[in-house]
Amino acid sequence: MLDDPSPDQRQAFTLIELLVVIAIIAILCSIAFSVWQSMIKRSKEKSCAANLHSIFLASELYASDHDNSFPIAVSWLQLKPACSHFYGTENATADITQVLGRYVNGPLWHCPLDHGIVSGLGLEPAECATELASGSAFISHGSSYGYRYEDYDVNRALAWDLSGIWHGAAREYGMRFNTVFLDGSVKLLKPSEWNSAR
Repeated sequence: MLDDPSPDQRQAFTLIELLVVIAIIAILCSIAFSVWQSMIKRSKEKSCAANLHSIFLASELYASDHDNSFPIAVSWLQLKPACSHFYGTENATADITQVLGRYVNGPLWHCPLDHGIVSGLGLEPAECATELASGSAFISHGSSYGYRYEDYDVNRALAWDLSGIWHGAAREYGMRFNTVFLDGSVKLLKPSEWNSAR
């Protein structure tokens, strides 16, 4: 009759069992990391959308102090001559961050996904589609958002992300633009939708 194995022998792991345990832990860690990254990105996207809604509310406050007129102003990017022609904002000369300065604090002009690549649809002049050396439109110019007001039309965009790449892929079909409309609603638009709304 064979002797029973000692307690030490019964509790020992084989090399294969150890490798299987390590592989399972590695797989669980990679899944948890990808879920965590996705949650962080969604949180930043929601922060961008919330900032745009706050800019809309600030514009309403401005209007209540100025005979119900929204500010006639644009973003730093639209003040560039080549870009103002593309955006149809040649007549606007005021920077929206300065006009709404007393209604909006600095951080609200910052989209957390702003990584410095400013790009619309690939239709704009080269000066309007650029990678900023600082790595952030907000750091370079004080705002991650475009702004435009002409007349009260709820189907028109009031403010939007300066890049569709922040919320999607670099190719046009993957781009998305957070956009706030004149009724206060914020939507994540495809390039064709954004182009119609602006």
